[in-house]
Amino acid sequence: HSDPGLGAHAEYDKLDFQYQRVFPFDVHTLMLSLEYGDSLGSTLPVYDAFQMGGLLRLSGYREGQLLGNVKSLITAMYYVELPFKAFGFRFYAGGTLEAGNVWENRNLMDVGDLRYSGSVFLGSRTMVGGAYLGYARSDDGDNRFYFTIGQIF
Repeated sequence: HSDPGLGAHAEYDKLDFQYQRVFPFDVHTLMLSLEYGDSLGSTLPVYDAFQMGGLLRLSGYREGQLLGNVKSLITAMYYVELPFKAFGFRFYAGGTLEAGNVWENRNLMDVGDLRYSGSVFLGSRTMVGGAYLGYARSDDGDNRFYFTIGQIF
């Protein structure tokens, strides 16, 4: 709850729920992630609106491309440890399937409005964190290439 009486600049409510479950199978890993966010009938300021787009958040869209007062996202990620090492580091290959969107309010939510995205990636743990090189595509035909260093999930 944001309230000027508590020192905030705007008054609004915000609920943000995230659940993640990882299923490891030897060198294989499946991760399922669910997100739901709601402004509970208030209007979120642009700086605190729910955002979609960017790596693992409808990866085929650019970061923050989609803004709204309500969000929903489901992500399935699979990756496998590759059978070789380089410089002492293990490598992984994987991909994601993502479905979600943002809406102005809960009444406008519709399964028919879901946006879809998928990605493929190569990654490795390094001395400075994970390093990932990937490609993503959205159902609208947007394409993104990613190179990221640091923890992404």
